[in-house]
Amino acid sequence: PGPAPADRVEGEALVVTFVGHSTVLFQTAGLNFLTDPVWSESVGPLGGTGPTRKRPPAIRFEDLPPIDVVLISHNHYDHLDMPTVQRLAEQHSPRFLVPLGVDLLFDDEDVPGAVAMAWWDGLDLGGGARVTAAPAHHFSGRGLIDFDRTLWLSFVVEGPGGPVYYAGDTALGPHFTQVHRRFGAQRLARDHDTLDFGDRVLLR
Repeated sequence: PGPAPADRVEGEALVVTFVGHSTVLFQTAGLNFLTDPVWSESVGPLGGTGPTRKRPPAIRFEDLPPIDVVLISHNHYDHLDMPTVQRLAEQHSPRFLVPLGVDLLFDDEDVPGAVAMAWWDGLDLGGGARVTAAPAHHFSGRGLIDFDRTLWLSFVVEGPGGPVYYAGDTALGPHFTQVHRRFGAQRLARDHDTLDFGDRVLLR
């Protein structure tokens, strides 16, 4: 694990910390965002029955700055880890922006703060920041009988320094062109496998 991040990064500055797999902390406009957070050692329907970490998270959970917004791209266990979500809810009380239908799982687990979003829904966060849920080419399901019963998303976070695009899990498709047409060139683009960043981004 690396050093603890700053509590806040103000204005146009952008600090990005890769935590592991699809979990990224990015800080800008005085807000702290987490994508698909997983701090558990393994994930799956019965806890230890699923995939296991290959390396520890790059930030200790105890060293996280105050988390304002959590972006959940879809409900697969390696992207939606309820034990981590519950810890975040208890200690940080963030807003969880989740795909349509995933909010019902949060209700079932008594986790507050879930905001259900469909493609192209937007939410103003104040301070010139706004989140828009965008399409992705993927699927959903946490069991044998719930295939594609909830939506899956990517996200564009607009801030003073330009938009940040988190694609979640996605295949190629027309949504990349749609996002570009709506928001222009992205300051940072992150998907499941790659992290591309420009000269204004500090990558820890």
